[in-house]
Amino acid sequence: MNDGGDARRPLRMLGDVPPAPPPSDPGSGADAASAHGQRFGPFLLEDRIAVGGMAEVYVARPAEGAVPAERLVVKRLLPSLRGDVELRTTFADEAAVHAHFAHPNIVRCLGAGDVAGEPYLAMEYVRGVDLHRALRGLNARGEAVPVGVACHIARQILAALGEVHGALDEEGWPLAIVHRDVSPSNIYLSLRGEVKLGDFGIAKTASLKPRMGGGPLRGKIGYLAPEQVAEAAVDHRTDLFAVANVLAEMLAGKPLFSGSGQLAILLAIRDVRLGVLHEAKGRMPAALFALLERALARDPNARFADADAFSQALAPFAPDADAGRRAVEALVEGTTGVQRALRARPSAVAPSDLDALPRPSPSQGAPTVPVGEERTPVRTA
Repeated sequence: MNDGGDARRPLRMLGDVPPAPPPSDPGSGADAASAHGQRFGPFLLEDRIAVGGMAEVYVARPAEGAVPAERLVVKRLLPSLRGDVELRTTFADEAAVHAHFAHPNIVRCLGAGDVAGEPYLAMEYVRGVDLHRALRGLNARGEAVPVGVACHIARQILAALGEVHGALDEEGWPLAIVHRDVSPSNIYLSLRGEVKLGDFGIAKTASLKPRMGGGPLRGKIGYLAPEQVAEAAVDHRTDLFAVANVLAEMLAGKPLFSGSGQLAILLAIRDVRLGVLHEAKGRMPAALFALLERALARDPNARFADADAFSQALAPFAPDADAGRRAVEALVEGTTGVQRALRARPSAVAPSDLDALPRPSPSQGAPTVPVGEERTPVRTA
């Protein structure tokens, strides 16, 4: 399911990572100060917009090229972790998975490389809000996302997942990529009404072994699937459960799985307690409620077979593409208070500027951020 994206293509996996960087040299170009921002290799870092347990995220501009250059997002490992080989390898894995997708519903990877031995990942800067923020604003007013808008957003994410799940390796074999972190904070809504899936930091593929086993569950706790809670095998249907979870939250006006602590939430997911969905049954057509019950089945075999089948089932409840885009625009504007005229500004780096950004190679890597520890790289004007 492409919905206008490029045809699925082989995806090259990265094998090596750059060596650990030497101690910081105040005179080096990696963090040199500039009148327009902090210089970091080919970028000027303007604002740090997110920081987590492993990485930090900046709004940046290319240091060379057109003036003024358009913004992008740069992810870097935290200074204290830049010598950790395992984390640097995980950065490289994220770059390999993310950089080869060119789909309108996936946040674009613009380049990856290293500066003085420090890996980075450059990504599209989406001007708008993440779905988490939009839902928080609606919830504060006691509102929920209208049925049509919610189904449109879900279908756009399913379009992204159709591309992700269908990715092939260089020999044409399925890579079996599972995003594993589909959640409101990784779904971006732009001022132009676009819906995009981002953050492939913990994505799993058939050709990558887990780098950080033996630790806490990977993925935001409230959006895990039962098989993740049970530490059983996951596949593309795990992501479909997460989409259904997010859709149910949009319709119900509150998280589907909640509790007094993480353990309570995990038990609710394990047992697939759908009390919140049943409370919201009157807000949606009976056929949509039944569809969600199927999509949220504990047994993956009882769910929809793939993203396309799920999307087709949602089609009768969603508006056409143009109406859906306008509805998302209104949702974003209602959340941010940004005027309609701002939509005319580009949301990402101009294509002419992208030619100067390095693409991933076997000696280049990029950052990843762990479960629930990073806020989304989305900012309003």
